[in-house]
Amino acid sequence: MAKLLFLLDDIHRYEKKQLIEQLNQSMEFTLASHDKAVVQEFPDNNCIEIVQKKARIYEHKILNVLYSLFVKQSRINYKGIQFQKVRNKLMFYEGGIFEKIKVMYRYFMTGLNQWFFGYFTAFQIYQLVFPRQLKAYDWLSNYDILLYSAVSRKDDKIIFEARRRGLKTICWFYSWDNPFKDLVATYGADYYFVWNEQNQKDVMRLFDANKDNVIITGPIQFDYLFEKPLPMVPLTKKRYILFSCASSTPYLIEQEVQMIKECYQVIQCIDPDVRLMVRPYPFFANKNKSWELYAQLSNYKQIDFEPHYKENDFSKLTKTDFNNKIEQMKQAICCVNYGSTTILEQAFSNRPIFQIMFDVIQNSTSANKKCPFTTVFQYDHQQYVLTNAPNIIQSKDDLSHHLKRVLDGNESEYMGYSKELQKFADPIPNTTSYKKNFCDTINQLIKNQ
Repeated sequence: MAKLLFLLDDIHRYEKKQLIEQLNQSMEFTLASHDKAVVQEFPDNNCIEIVQKKARIYEHKILNVLYSLFVKQSRINYKGIQFQKVRNKLMFYEGGIFEKIKVMYRYFMTGLNQWFFGYFTAFQIYQLVFPRQLKAYDWLSNYDILLYSAVSRKDDKIIFEARRRGLKTICWFYSWDNPFKDLVATYGADYYFVWNEQNQKDVMRLFDANKDNVIITGPIQFDYLFEKPLPMVPLTKKRYILFSCASSTPYLIEQEVQMIKECYQVIQCIDPDVRLMVRPYPFFANKNKSWELYAQLSNYKQIDFEPHYKENDFSKLTKTDFNNKIEQMKQAICCVNYGSTTILEQAFSNRPIFQIMFDVIQNSTSANKKCPFTTVFQYDHQQYVLTNAPNIIQSKDDLSHHLKRVLDGNESEYMGYSKELQKFADPIPNTTSYKKNFCDTINQLIKNQ
């Protein structure tokens, strides 16, 4: 039977740990990772820790330069390009000399790529730089299939060495927006695992993949939404609107905090007794800089934070934590957010959800702070999450109008949007576990080798 190597970028997501436990029940495989936490978390698995020497780090930087110059760019036409242009322009005109040099270099390399050299894949460039197999990766020959996540740039060399040795490669898009990250190691995989039919079409277009090789496995991170819930425990007796934060980047957190203040003012004008519950972006736990940015909200009497949000270790979440997460959504009057995957989870809360699509940008000398928040969410976000539904909030006046409608009891006007998003986030009808579906697909591919 074919031997599987699972290249894992991190272990800080509860869902990935659950997936490994599910895989352990159905097959034998080996883990490999640069992250020591992966090795420490799964001592029972045959786990390989990949150590990258300093010389190899310099090689990685050189390869990145060659990739940006020679590798053909995917045919992506998303609105997120606007974000890059805005950010580059601001950094050039308002940044220091170092920022100016970086922007000029980026434009120079992009121009050369588009006008002259963009005719190669990253794998072809890699083979030219390293014409022979690297002995440091001879251990890869012990395996037949390499499964890897599409979001890790550290592992490009391992992926290319695996291809050179004839391993079948499976590129797993963990999240719905990953196909648009355009990573160099993504192009040329033998198989792709994606969320749904929309992502399948994206991968076929962006990476010239055949439909039979782009397999819909679904979102493993949403399994908790379909499992039997624990008994409901009221989180609070207070009536509240939930604002779920979408970013861990400091200059975007600043914009979100400003937007939270705007929402607070709107709510206070409608009903002063309604509170605003803030759920900070979870994967930035124990980062003092972020908490300092959120701290200014504590001055508002009717703003509450998710209980214990600073004390939680988000690499060690439990079933109870996820149950509380969905109950927090279900017990809210409605849910408001600035973007990201959280809106897809909220679609299953049976509460109205609102997607904010206007920016609150303060005057600042910092180029980063002037990057509009809504342009960060790229074409993936624009085409799949934004519709003509009234739930898409284009201005502060829109927000005030629709929140008042909800508080007046007109919730049903806004539930059609949730049903549309549910189709995207739950693509395979009657599936009770996408982790099991993922494992079954892997097993079938192994049997076919």
